[in-house]
Amino acid sequence: MKLITIPCILVFMLLNFNLLGKDKMEWHYGLIKLSSGIQLKGDINFNPELDIVSLLKDGNIKSFTPSKVESFELYDEEIEENRIFISLNYVQTSFYSTKVFFELLLPGKVSLVRRYNTFNQFYSLKAEALADNFGSYNYYAYANGTFTNLKRFKKQLLPLFRKEFEEEMIDFVGSNNLRLKRIEHQVVIIDYYNFLSDPQRKVLNPDYLISLNN
Repeated sequence: MKLITIPCILVFMLLNFNLLGKDKMEWHYGLIKLSSGIQLKGDINFNPELDIVSLLKDGNIKSFTPSKVESFELYDEEIEENRIFISLNYVQTSFYSTKVFFELLLPGKVSLVRRYNTFNQFYSLKAEALADNFGSYNYYAYANGTFTNLKRFKKQLLPLFRKEFEEEMIDFVGSNNLRLKRIEHQVVIIDYYNFLSDPQRKVLNPDYLISLNN
């Protein structure tokens, strides 16, 4: 099956698009769905470093932590797309887990999510190191409450996909000359696996297709 296409929104995000400037808050119209079921509409600011989403409405600002929010979405004027964030339970250590925000890039049986990475910034006081780490993301495949870093795609995820659909996966990867270490190719493979798991599911949005062969 020849299917090597990907939405421009994903390409843009996978190139480490930075939602927020360092020195100012940016507001985007959107919707916050609280864990209580209440929905709030207005201008939204997301601070990925503090993991807080804020709502500006009628001159008042309300801020929420992931424990209070089920999901939120905002319209990004620069890429002219809605961006969706969900609150998921993330294991910080073997003894501790907490709700944190992840950006949902690709829904499905195996979802693709990413999280803003500030962790490495606390390990060095060198300005160059801080600059290199600022604005970076960690990408994960998420399924059944489990996160798999895409750095382990070839060793952990692909074998699971091939266990269910060995012939289809071998043919798809081979016929499209996919490189298993390239994240944009991993996205296409995950999307194809989701399609095989649910043939009624649409593959990547055909309105925003870019050939990976270009």
